[in-house]
Amino acid sequence: MGRMARTSAVLILLCLLHARLSAAGMLNLGIGEGLPSNDIGVITDDSDGNVWIVSGSALARFDGARVAVFDSTNLHFRATSASTP
Repeated sequence: MGRMARTSAVLILLCLLHARLSAAGMLNLGIGEGLPSNDIGVITDDSDGNVWIVSGSALARFDGARVAVFDSTNLHFRATSASTP
């Protein structure tokens, strides 16, 4: 996949994420909301409505209410409630 196609795909995913978070009353996810890093690599969603985010060296799942982080330091996950207005 060329650079322009990758950039377009990332922009589309960011728009989808923004729409989902706006509907939930939340516009930004970052360290304060439970992500392990503010550096985002990949964003996608699944058929259950979860948003999956590669952030730093971890994988995070946002279900609309909380962020669950999966990384190499834990065999399970640590979950953080995201505050929604």
